[in-house]
Amino acid sequence: ELVDEAQHPANPEASYGLLHNDLTPKPGYLALQSLIALLRDGEGKGAEKESSLSYGITVRPPAAFSRTQYVHDLLLQKSNGTFYLLLWHEVSDVATRTKQGSLPSTDVELHPPAMDTTITLPPTIETATVYTYDPQWRLRPGAAMAHPRSLRVSATDTISLIELIPLSSRKDR
Repeated sequence: ELVDEAQHPANPEASYGLLHNDLTPKPGYLALQSLIALLRDGEGKGAEKESSLSYGITVRPPAAFSRTQYVHDLLLQKSNGTFYLLLWHEVSDVATRTKQGSLPSTDVELHPPAMDTTITLPPTIETATVYTYDPQWRLRPGAAMAHPRSLRVSATDTISLIELIPLSSRKDR
């Protein structure tokens, strides 16, 4: 839902909105707003420089954790040819069951491990910039790498966005 139905502690489904019922934004709203702002493309433009990008992803999990299938990626492209690779580790942050069975009353908060991930890129990528969320749920750029062939990124349960600028897109930015 966009807006919480009401402040109802007894009914958690009444608070599934992206905005509180007084219309103040929740962290999820701020995160989406920041993501949309970064991915926004020019109005009225089509996929003028549509192309493809071949890349590889290698995940190295921490010791005693083998569930690398939960590291996901999504590749997007703007009309100017710039690619955006979204990367995240999709693991629930709460558990309702243990190996012994159901939990008695409350969920247990989990802290999924970050997954050390290497992204292998083709030589056609001129620069790469990794964006991550700050404490106010705004995407902020980290250091840009010129002529990267591989990037090491930590895949967490929060989306990281990697801006990949091809050599051919540099003049059009």
